[in-house]
Formats: sequence, structure tokens, C-alpha cells
Amino acid sequence: MCMDHFRNFIIGALFLLMQGALHPGIAAAGLVIVNASMTISVFAAVLHEMLRHALDLNPDNELTV
Repeated sequence: MCMDHFRNFIIGALFLLMQGALHPGIAAAGLVIVNASMTISVFAAVLHEMLRHALDLNPDNELTV
């Protein structure tokens, strides 16, 4: 899902570049937005995997005396 948004950003940036309308500030702001969203996406995936692992360990710990 995140790669779809990244692809759309690249296509839009290339369109603006071909039109001569890609201002460096717009490009920098777009890169900041893409990098921030990718960072949040990776962090959410890591948290999801950690939660899944913790839930898998939970039944093992319930049987311990």
C-alpha cells in the first residue's frame, strides 16, 4: 500500500518536472512527506510483528507455574 503512494508521488514529480514546474521547495517537501510516511509504515509493521510474537508467547507462559 505504501509503495502505491510512493509510486504516485514519483509519477506526479516526473509530470511536474516535464512541465518545468517542479520547484525545489515542492520537491523537498514531497520527499519529507514520503520519508515520514515510510518511516511510520515500517515502525507500524515492526510493532505489529512484535505484538504477534508476544501473543504467540502468551499461551506458553500461562502454563508455567
